[in-house]
Amino acid sequence: MNGVDIKEKFSYGYDEWGRTGPSRHDIFSQTGAKVECISCHGPHTVSAVSIEDGLSVSAVSYPDNTKNYVAQAVYDSAHTAAPRPGVTVGDVVTFCLKCHDGDPPREINKYAGNASRDAVVPYTVLFPQWLISTNAGGFNKSAFPQTGHYAQGVKCTSCHDPHGSVNPRNLLLAEDTDTANGFCLICHDGQNQKFPAAPDVRTDLVKASRHPTLYVAGKHSDREDYQNMPVADRHAECADCHDAHAARPYGGANGVPRNAPWLPGPNVNVSGVAPDYTGVPSGGTPSFAFKQAADYLYEVCFKCHTSYGWGAQTPPVAPSETTGVPQPDKAREFNVNNPSYHPVVRQGRNGGIWPGAFNPSAGVTADSQIYCTDCHGADEADANTTSRPYGAHGSANAFLLKGPATRIGAGGGGMGGSGGGVTPNEVCFRCHSYDVYYNGALDAQGNHYSRFVGSVMGGGGMGGGCAQDVQGRVSLHCFHVQQQGKPCLACHASHGTMESVVQSVYDEQAGQTFQVTFLDPAQAGDCQTPQNCWRGTKRLLAFRGAAQGASEGIYQVEWNVTDGDGDGTADNFDGIPADNVPNRCSSLCHKSNPKQWWPAYDYQ
Repeated sequence: MNGVDIKEKFSYGYDEWGRTGPSRHDIFSQTGAKVECISCHGPHTVSAVSIEDGLSVSAVSYPDNTKNYVAQAVYDSAHTAAPRPGVTVGDVVTFCLKCHDGDPPREINKYAGNASRDAVVPYTVLFPQWLISTNAGGFNKSAFPQTGHYAQGVKCTSCHDPHGSVNPRNLLLAEDTDTANGFCLICHDGQNQKFPAAPDVRTDLVKASRHPTLYVAGKHSDREDYQNMPVADRHAECADCHDAHAARPYGGANGVPRNAPWLPGPNVNVSGVAPDYTGVPSGGTPSFAFKQAADYLYEVCFKCHTSYGWGAQTPPVAPSETTGVPQPDKAREFNVNNPSYHPVVRQGRNGGIWPGAFNPSAGVTADSQIYCTDCHGADEADANTTSRPYGAHGSANAFLLKGPATRIGAGGGGMGGSGGGVTPNEVCFRCHSYDVYYNGALDAQGNHYSRFVGSVMGGGGMGGGCAQDVQGRVSLHCFHVQQQGKPCLACHASHGTMESVVQSVYDEQAGQTFQVTFLDPAQAGDCQTPQNCWRGTKRLLAFRGAAQGASEGIYQVEWNVTDGDGDGTADNFDGIPADNVPNRCSSLCHKSNPKQWWPAYDYQ
């Protein structure tokens, strides 16, 4: 029929794991499924006409009653001069969803008590009895009419052959690769004419830092659970993060608002892994539970970026990075019992950050939660906008970051130097104000938004180009970053600090914890009081630095509460106003000349 050998398509095998090879609708019930040709093509109803031709007949019948037509019109001059009775008006999606809606047709005929004889369903349609682990819908695709795909005119037959295919999942095309567009990039390559609104994802997937979507093939299965996956089999196909039958755009019609940490529209209905931090100490590894439907975006990321994915194996090294350091367990770094962490899994611990210290266009506050994809995604010239498709597909920046993360030794600028290569496009400044942390901006009362302030000499005078507050102090963020060329990563961890930083710091690039010297044991382990916050326990501090040249190492750092009232003993904040009690930094930079500063503006 129409030059297509239907029987040949049903001769294709069926790879139940869906990794490679052919597939078909299982008319032979070899997988526990049950569907017959006449379940879709009632012989008394169908005509050799495509359902998309807009006529009153078509090649398929109504699966819930095969005596009825499925067509896009109840009347057309070629077939009838009057409205045709028994027509279900709809397109191919309407037809397919009569089975793929979670409630497939059940047998009805005159021998089963159907006295009217007006309805016939010859066989009960069954699906294979196995769990689809990549998404929550399984064979139920009833969410498809609410998707961005459907809104743009994509139909089931745009991607699938209804009878059989040489590819898994009845797909018309094979997996996408770096040399050939497959079933996703045939539209999402920026050159599609039929669906021009399809976002261009290929451009990002071939960048220097990327998920290996196009570079690992034949490893993905719809039935995998991602646990203890052999490192050689690790992959990141589109279906690992997106359900094409449920994905929706941000906002707009049928969209899902972007509200961290809840799943955004493009990732709805996808499976994930939930960490349980109950009773897990700082720096500890949580237990994990696989979820058929993730609730939060970080749960989707945790399928692969935690020890759930690699188990007892040596953690993998990202193939697009050059550090050679195995990736750390992100569930440990975001452990909610750590002294500090970026607010991905839970709100951050440092709730006292002043609103003016944030980038006003970011829409975040000290109480916000954020997505992994707020930092990881397509690189942009403007740190405050994203014209590329949202998501961690690929970037020209290392570690798949939206902006550069200047590292020690990059761009020059040791102590006494200037510049440091830090620009407004630095990824940190997507949320944290460049004007505050680089330029040392002041509020209307002449105080710094950054409360890490002090008096400094050198670097071009009193803080060089850094503004002085009403007490004559400069922002020490401004002084270190702008005047001394130290990037954010010199002092701060990007995900979280495991264990109290006053005892040890975790260096994610080195993949290990470094012990540091603490000069005030009475304050160790207490990361709840404001005083200890000032010594870094809630500040994501993890000091790194370049001991010699551009080589990276850990800054040895000492924190101390010194004698603020001249009585010869450390005060430990025993009734002494915070502004009168300095802290001391004896890092690698200040080893021979420890520096002191006071918590500014009566930290609350």
